[in-house]
Amino acid sequence: MVAEDLVRFLKDHRMPIPPDLQADRAQVVVVDDEPSVTRLIARAIQLAYPEMAVAEAHDGFEAGTMVATDRPDVVILDLRMPGMDGFEVCRLIKLQEATRHAQIVAMTAYPSPESERKILQCGARVCLSKPLDLDGLLKEVQACILADL
Repeated sequence: MVAEDLVRFLKDHRMPIPPDLQADRAQVVVVDDEPSVTRLIARAIQLAYPEMAVAEAHDGFEAGTMVATDRPDVVILDLRMPGMDGFEVCRLIKLQEATRHAQIVAMTAYPSPESERKILQCGARVCLSKPLDLDGLLKEVQACILADL
């Protein structure tokens, strides 16, 4: 547990993590209420970066549980979902000491300056429009992982 706390501290402060403390695989959670979307994104990440572990969640509550348990490096998060929306999920991730290190890549099929401003204020790194440019998304995931190193 002490090693996990140290790694979290280093990530939170954007400090280098010694190789002997680095986890074997970067973890990504893809959250969207449409399973076909999460499958597409998960497959694209796994093909481009086979060393990454990718999990899927289909609502905000499932995402919150998964993020709290797995403490992923990157969360790809849809803004509009039933129950708990992406804004609330992002806020909760960034409020918790154990999860605030996670880089949030938001996505929406209903882009607007207001929703982009709001999600960035909640702590997201970026907000991408759907339909997604998968190459752009993959570059963003890579940038998130590199930002954690």
